Parts: sequence; structure tokens; C-alpha cells
Amino acid sequence: MFTRLLTKSIFIFLSIACLPIQSDATSNSKTELGQMSIFDRLNQNEVAEITITADFNSLIDNSNSDDYIPASFSLKEGKSALAFNIKVKPRGKYRRRVCGFPPLKLKFSKEDLNASGFSSFNKLKLVTHCLDDKEIGKELVMREYLTYELYRELSENSFRVQLAKLIYIDEKSGNKTRRWGFLIEPIDELAKRLNGEEVELMGQDASQFNTTDEQISSTFQYMIGNEDWSLDMNKNVKLIRTFGSEKLIPIPYDFDFSGLVNAPYAIPKSDFQLKSIRDRKFMGHIPSDNSLNPTFSYYRSNKKELIRKIYKFSYLSEASKVDIVDYIKSFYELISTENTVGTPIDSNL
Repeated sequence: MFTRLLTKSIFIFLSIACLPIQSDATSNSKTELGQMSIFDRLNQNEVAEITITADFNSLIDNSNSDDYIPASFSLKEGKSALAFNIKVKPRGKYRRRVCGFPPLKLKFSKEDLNASGFSSFNKLKLVTHCLDDKEIGKELVMREYLTYELYRELSENSFRVQLAKLIYIDEKSGNKTRRWGFLIEPIDELAKRLNGEEVELMGQDASQFNTTDEQISSTFQYMIGNEDWSLDMNKNVKLIRTFGSEKLIPIPYDFDFSGLVNAPYAIPKSDFQLKSIRDRKFMGHIPSDNSLNPTFSYYRSNKKELIRKIYKFSYLSEASKVDIVDYIKSFYELISTENTVGTPIDSNL
């Protein structure tokens, strides 16, 4: 999809003499890595059906702990199941404070994975329902999952995500909680898939980044109304350097503070004088010619496909779809004509 759209707008990108995609990554990393990962196995399903058993009462009561606790993991596959003994722990600096059920990190044994024929990528982030209200929790999960998928539509230099139906069983009480969630591809697996490595750097200037990847990523954050990230501080952005290149590729993640997700616990950034979580502030690097027109043109060429993807996503309520499309259209109204940074396409750019 990305390649087809890029071809349609190739004249745009010739003006900046670089391509958005820096790898031949596919939707499944088995070809590149030579061995299927546990995430690949999960990613074979439209929706993975997973059961996790652990001492969840203790985990929730100690959600500030960084210690792993033992757990069991089971992926339903027809009439059988793929099962592992794993470890789990709460994760996330803010969400573990505000969520009734915190996000989790799942840690598989590398030895067990290898024994089952999988690669050694053994740590998965699980985005949970967070709030006790079942319907609101589902909507928030689906909005954030869809946000990752929208970025995948724009750039293959992005995290893969896997939607999941989850059953959490408290091993002591036997109580079961059924909720939606999604899993995020491990960063080391993503780096390998892109033929590169993760680097942890802060304070890098614009010259250190692949220009097109940085502009696509920063404009995406602007489109979804997310200010909870920073290239300078390496916050909610992973940096990948592909082998044979000195340039950095920013990979965005963690979108629950965005206007598109519109989580009830999210608050606007006071240091930017934003009044609402749905206000926008451009936080990327400003091009030397003060123009983002090539990137805006690329986004305009993708408008129909992004909106189509939103409406086709069957796991969201119709009201949420309409709300998200309206919010995305407000971004497109801002970039509907040729503008440069510094002209009033809105009060924050």
C-alpha cells in the first residue's frame, strides 16, 4: 500500500531527494530473521485469544513494583493451545498509576522459545484495558490499536501490533476477567526486521535524522494531537539506525495521551498552553527552508486510505469512528493548502 501511494506522489519526494522507507520489511519478519518469533505466531491471527494466569490481585496491589512474577500463557489455536510458563510485571510510568488494571510486560524464557522452534525475541508489551468500565476500556484499547495501524499505513518503519481477546485468571481466587488488549512487537525484533539496531541517544539535532522519516513521524504526532513525546529526550520514541546508514529513524509509540485516543485520564500539556487534549502542537524539527509542504502533500495523498481504514475497523463503535474521522479531517483542513512553518495554518505551528 505504501509503495503504491509513494509511486503516485513520487514527484513530491523527488523534491527532497529521499524516500520514506529505508528497508524491505514485510508484515511478517520470518523471512528476514530466518526463524519465526512468538510475536509472528500471534500475528497470524486477526485476533489472538490468550489466557494469562498469575497472582493478579498481588500484581495490581503492587503496580509500582518492577519485579516480575510467575505466570502461565496460553494461545488458543483451534481445539489446542500453545502454552508457556512466563513472567509478568506492570509497566508504564503514568498508566500504572491511573489504571485499575496496569499495562503488562510479558517475559518468555528464551530457552523455552528456542525449544519450541521460535527465535529469542522474548519480551512483549501488552496494552491492557486500563479502566474498570468494560465499554470505555474497550474503546480506548481499540482507539490506540487503530492509531498504531494508521501509522503502519504511512510507514513500514513502525511497530507491528496484534489485537487480542484476553482472559486473566487470578491463580489464588480463580476469578476470571475477560477484556480486550493488544501486544506490541519487541523493539529488538523491529530493529532486526529493519536491518538495524536500536540506539539510545538524546539531544540529537535534525541533521542526525533521516529527514523524511522524521517529518512523517512528527507530522503523524501532530495529526493525532499527541504532545507526549520528544526527540530531544527520546521520550515515547525509539531510535533505529539501519546498518550502512548514519541517519536515525524515529519510531513513535504510546499514543494514549493523543487527542485521537482521547483517554479520560489524559491532560493537555500546560507548558505548551494547550487548553484541551485535542489541541495540536507541532513538535518536530523545523526544515531549514521552513517548509513541510512535501510531507503535507504525502499526507494528502494518503487521506482517503486513512479514512477508509478507520471506517473499516469493525471493533470500534460507529460513534468513535465518526469522532476519529472528524478529528483527522480537522488536521487535513489545516494542511489543505500550501503552507510553510511560521504561517498560520494553526496557532501552534
